[in-house]
Amino acid sequence: MFVLIGTTLKFYNDFVDQRDNNQPKIEAAVETATLEQKNELEAEFTEREKEPFKTITSPSEFGSIRLTFPKTWSSYIASSGRVEYDFLHTQTLYQLTTLIMPCALT
Repeated sequence: MFVLIGTTLKFYNDFVDQRDNNQPKIEAAVETATLEQKNELEAEFTEREKEPFKTITSPSEFGSIRLTFPKTWSSYIASSGRVEYDFLHTQTLYQLTTLIMPCALT
């Protein structure tokens, strides 16, 4: 009988503690998890920065190609968010066409 009363009082005490002091415990757990994640991401970034090569992968719509080159090389990636097929000016395209197939336009 005393064991049942003792167990009941212990669980009731834990319930009251959780009910009254829940928010500070949550905030402490979130802060701890944030610091752990920050440390993990910093370690991952440091390891990634040690690699001497940079890798760029093209979109899979066009057949994915992976380019690996040294980080010391200069690179430019145009990511406008839209696909542009007309990269030549119309006049330049006409001139190229007349150079390649002069009899096709007559």
